Amino acid sequence: MYRILIADDERLILDSLVDFVDWKSLSMEVAATAKNGKEALRLTAIHRPDLILTDVKMPIMDGLEFAAEARRLYPHVKIVFLSGYDEFTYIKQALTIQASDYLLKPIDFAELNKVMRDAVRSLEKDKFTEQDVDLRRMKLWKQMLLEKEPVLQQKFMLELEQVMPSYSFERTQLRLACMLLEPVYNHGSVVAWLLDSTLLKAQSITVIEMKEGELALLSSGDKAAFEDRTFLTELNIRLQEKFNTAAAIGTGLKAYSITELPRQYDVCRQFAEHRFYAGSDALLTPMEIHLPADADVTVSLEGITARLGDAIRNGDEQLTIQHLAEHFQVLHELLMDKHWVCSHAYQLLLGVYGELFSSDGELPFLLGSRTSLWGQISKSTTALELQSLLTDRFKAMIRHLLLRDRDRYTQVVNQVKQFVEDNLGRPLTLNDLAQQVYLSPNYLRSVFKEKTGVTLHDFITDTKMRKATELLKDHSLKIHEISNRIGYENVSYFCSLFQRHKGTTPNEYRKKLL
Repeated sequence: MYRILIADDERLILDSLVDFVDWKSLSMEVAATAKNGKEALRLTAIHRPDLILTDVKMPIMDGLEFAAEARRLYPHVKIVFLSGYDEFTYIKQALTIQASDYLLKPIDFAELNKVMRDAVRSLEKDKFTEQDVDLRRMKLWKQMLLEKEPVLQQKFMLELEQVMPSYSFERTQLRLACMLLEPVYNHGSVVAWLLDSTLLKAQSITVIEMKEGELALLSSGDKAAFEDRTFLTELNIRLQEKFNTAAAIGTGLKAYSITELPRQYDVCRQFAEHRFYAGSDALLTPMEIHLPADADVTVSLEGITARLGDAIRNGDEQLTIQHLAEHFQVLHELLMDKHWVCSHAYQLLLGVYGELFSSDGELPFLLGSRTSLWGQISKSTTALELQSLLTDRFKAMIRHLLLRDRDRYTQVVNQVKQFVEDNLGRPLTLNDLAQQVYLSPNYLRSVFKEKTGVTLHDFITDTKMRKATELLKDHSLKIHEISNRIGYENVSYFCSLFQRHKGTTPNEYRKKLL
């Protein structure tokens, strides 16, 4: 829909034009109405109509003066005059203002419809012509921002001067911003809206599409728009309201020559890429970000892999989260770029998995296929989102190991019990048993107590005492023989141990069996 502003000091005519013309069928809508030229000029600044239908003679400021000022401020607006004065003077003045047409009062609505249709056709033609120029201009600006060779820069500047004859390339205050949009299905609509945005036009900002999702904003006016967080915030709010998307905006320093723009764009794009750490709607300025000096940066994958592997192996979720958070803080401080961090995270996950699991058998269950894992990692829009993804995967490893070890240690305990039963005739030490199940003595002691509720030492003693009571039923066996059969060479020690457990000596116990 094209917007039309109607100005006439006669209320009846004004109301008739609004109410009795089917503007929608003409692809138009009434944006505003005014009763004098001064009011009309104020409303034109607010509503930016595509077409103005104005009476010639009005109080305070007449239609000719209003139209001349509107034409000066908004060169592309179409103007149609209304007048009850069929005089050559008015027609001549209207022609000097480059009016699209001229209608006489009383209004012939059939003639009005014809004039409006002609105006719409003219607007459509201008639109396509303007779009062609916009596309050409955008392409040249893009080449200008990417080109660092002075000779080619000069070539593009000359071509820009041809499509932008009124633009001053000697401006001393040029400033760039890089806008990185969140992925949206209607990216083209977002770009079209930005190109037509009154908010940007009011600040003399040129929009340049570098590639899908990445736009350059060139401020060529004296207003320091990119130094004003209120302006950048307002731009993001409007994007959110209209398209439900957000943009990270990185701004650069002032460029005092158009040839400085490529270097400045590299800087502000690097600032915008900081959204990976600051958030997808971050506003990033040179005052807020200190890029690290160029250096050969090495981040030890082996070190963090080992630390995480140990924490996960021990089931320590809190320490795992702490190690990961500290590592991501290092990456943040170094401002490692997103692709590098994603690749690093992928290697880290597989490295920790390799530390904990001997084969790929459990990989699909814990991490998914390698392809799907990389897909999930690369889709992370912020470092916090990626860190959260890794945290979830490491927690899954901890849970899986705990469940697996629970079953495994049940088997270990059963194996130890059986070994004790089969070897009662020999001294049994914690080290002997630990070697049988390939665990450290302390770890075996801990696992056995956790699974059975009794210490390993008490279990061995109880088992031997139980065996002793069975052997005491055989009266052919002497007490010292029974002591030897259950691994005690010292008979006195055996007797005292038996009495402590059964409340009676071996001989007294045997007598009670008679």
